[in-house]
Amino acid sequence: METNVLLQIFRAFHSGCQVNSQFYAVGGATGSILCVEFYDPHKSGWTWLKKNVPRMMYNFTTSGCNSKLILIGSGQSSSVFLQCYNPAIDQWTVVRSPNVPRHLSAPVSATLADESKIFVSGDNTKKLYAFDPNKNSWSRAADMNNLHSNGNLVLLGNELFHTGGHWEEDGYWDEMESYDIAQNTWNPRGALPHLWLYHGCAAIFINE
Repeated sequence: METNVLLQIFRAFHSGCQVNSQFYAVGGATGSILCVEFYDPHKSGWTWLKKNVPRMMYNFTTSGCNSKLILIGSGQSSSVFLQCYNPAIDQWTVVRSPNVPRHLSAPVSATLADESKIFVSGDNTKKLYAFDPNKNSWSRAADMNNLHSNGNLVLLGNELFHTGGHWEEDGYWDEMESYDIAQNTWNPRGALPHLWLYHGCAAIFINE
């Protein structure tokens, strides 16, 4: 089992996601372009994507959906837009969508198992948005119970889990809540075992 497969360059504040059986790492390097590399577990190595992202983004999240790599975020302005990469034809597309969120700071995202929607939230907000890639449309979901900062969003079974807490006068409160997709409701899940800032999360299956 490979345990030390390094990225080809140092990256910071980048984003990554799985598309089909490959894992993509986007951004996080110096310069005025967004470079992309992907990891193929069958080859146990990283490969550069020949085509860079067409438009620069400084504030974005990545999601795999319908066998495509989706970038959601903004550039120098706060205007949110999407960029889509199709590995089957090696092509990038800048996507224009109606009703796009006005602003997303440090966005996080999670794709439904049937890949019918991508849920997106931002930093220090209660808002949750849903993007339908098949209709190229946005909608608002139910607001969270609490503000969330410096956390992440992950799909676990039929629920979304949002980790990360919020700042109050007496310190940082680390909290987690889950979103029932069918009922469009949020439920408190208590605090994380340890106080973590700027973390990521993933759902894994453990065969015990």
